[in-house]
Amino acid sequence: MMEAEEDNYNNTDVASEDVSNPQLPSDLVGQTDLLKGDAIGNTLYSERFVLKTLMTLSQIAVSEWTEDFENDLCYLWDMTIEHDVVKVLMKHDFLKLSSTVLQGPLQEPRFIEIVVGILRNMCCFDEVRQMISERPEMTQLLMQLLTSSDTLTLIQLVRLLHTFAWDLVKQEDQRSCTTQKHWLEKQMDCQHLCDKLSFLLNSSTNDDLLYGVLDVLNTLCIYGPTLSDKDFSQYFATTDMVNSLLECWQQLFLKSRSVYDDIENEDGDSVAETDNEMFLSKHMFKAAKKWIAVLASFAGHDKGREALASKGDQLSVIMLKLLKLPDEDERCEEMLTDIVNVLEALISTNFFAETIKLLLSILYSITQMQGGDIAAVPEKLTLIESFENYFESCVRNGSKAKLSEALDLCDDHLVLLFWTVIRRRDQELMSNWKSDIKPFDERSI
Repeated sequence: MMEAEEDNYNNTDVASEDVSNPQLPSDLVGQTDLLKGDAIGNTLYSERFVLKTLMTLSQIAVSEWTEDFENDLCYLWDMTIEHDVVKVLMKHDFLKLSSTVLQGPLQEPRFIEIVVGILRNMCCFDEVRQMISERPEMTQLLMQLLTSSDTLTLIQLVRLLHTFAWDLVKQEDQRSCTTQKHWLEKQMDCQHLCDKLSFLLNSSTNDDLLYGVLDVLNTLCIYGPTLSDKDFSQYFATTDMVNSLLECWQQLFLKSRSVYDDIENEDGDSVAETDNEMFLSKHMFKAAKKWIAVLASFAGHDKGREALASKGDQLSVIMLKLLKLPDEDERCEEMLTDIVNVLEALISTNFFAETIKLLLSILYSITQMQGGDIAAVPEKLTLIESFENYFESCVRNGSKAKLSEALDLCDDHLVLLFWTVIRRRDQELMSNWKSDIKPFDERSI
């Protein structure tokens, strides 16, 4: 029904001090007359089945973990895609019951996975997320469950957290109208969320879990500034996170030796040379876009640029391979913009002539589609701006010798394009450099 991975971090004890058998929820006591097989709302699901399953669940400390009960819980899990079923569970305080059993003596991984999976489905509905947000003991439990070593549980948990990430960036939580921070932002404030997600990226060998973590990071780092005017990327822009993202890249995209051949960069670190394809599926391509977008979000502030520079050699190699993708469809405009933004952040430490020449060639191709006029590509304004930022940064922050070397490798039309960009940005900057680089006809600019 679900998939797999692993994790282990700061294992804070979440066990309840009272490990005795949880009491039957008070609202179920004396209500056995409700067990009459009536349908729930407009569904064909039986409320009798739900109540029987909740009763068994509330006594799980003395009940054996059987295949029959596992099947019943899985069926309940499937049922929770229906809002009417979720309302029944909320009516009988499933949140309290689940919190109790998750901290109880039965720690069978499959059992924990199913209960967390049910909660994940329930969190697709606003009122459930709001109720959880109002219960600090519940949000604390969710964070502590990130220390689980069970892959399938972690997959469900990360998907659950993703629903709250959307709440945070869209500011849908009612408390967003006050000065009180959303509980997930508090977890970012104290670095708990960053540390736990970084650990998962660094240690996981399960693609589905890695995809889930990238979804959470992408939502917070990319959509946060757009929808809530908050740059949450600052909470994740650490050296450890960049290193973990590189480990994630290795796991997701470099493990297929039928497509990739190992090479080494200048530090002897293993990287990969692309063959004919970079991504084996559309799902992998989407994950790659999110991976690059998260790194590009770090480039927007000093802390993030420092973190990127700490792994500049490895990142530069990957970005260069992505720029060389043979199929234009595999390097969409958004991805290309993010790649250029990452490379711009690395200019002070990783400044390569080959990269400059390649970027000039790509920009030239784009402008030729519009008659050779950079200003005539308004629909690609963001992309063009990323190229211009990169070339301006080459002049301001790069090595004169390497820039001269790069331009010497370029045909005249690419050199002309480079200085056209610089002139558009800063005429004085161009004047200060022109005597030290490859000659050009200033009248043609």
